[in-house]
Parts: sequence; structure tokens; C-alpha cells
Amino acid sequence: AKCVAACAEAGDETAGRILSDTARTLADYAIVLIERSGAGVVGIYGSVLCHNTTVRERFVALVRAEYPHVTITKPSVSAECAAAKYAMDQCKGEQI
Repeated sequence: AKCVAACAEAGDETAGRILSDTARTLADYAIVLIERSGAGVVGIYGSVLCHNTTVRERFVALVRAEYPHVTITKPSVSAECAAAKYAMDQCKGEQI
């Protein structure tokens, strides 16, 4: 990913398309998850979304084109902790 990003920054069109396609694929996944869950917040994880400005900005633009009011953020906890907290919140009052 770092090599592709460097090539894209240097003007390589193929590398630029790879980054754009990556953002589109990730945004498509996020959009489906928003549709199914009704989420108002999307947490971004992983080195590509967190460290590649080109991919992150395109991802945000694509998601916001479909869901302009969704908050997109880098959470302060790991994906595993966020999932565990979500599951616990969903199970409150229920015996497991």
C-alpha cells in the first residue's frame, strides 16, 4: 500500500486508480452496513483508511454522498473493543 501511494503521489495513473478503486470498495461495504444497521457513526480502522489521505478522503466523500449526516471518525479504541462494547450494549438486561 505504501508503494502504491508513493507511485500515485508521483503521478502514476495506475496507482491512482488502485487507490480510487480501494476507496470505492471500502465505501461500498460501509454503505451496505449503514443501510442494514442504520448506524449514524462509522469508525475507520486499518492502515489504508487511517494513514492514506487519498483513500480516506475519497471514502468519506463517497459515504457522505449517500449518507451526508453520518459521522466518520477514527475511534479511540480498537475495533475489537468497539465490537465488544456494542455487543454488551445490545445484551443489557438479557441473560447470556
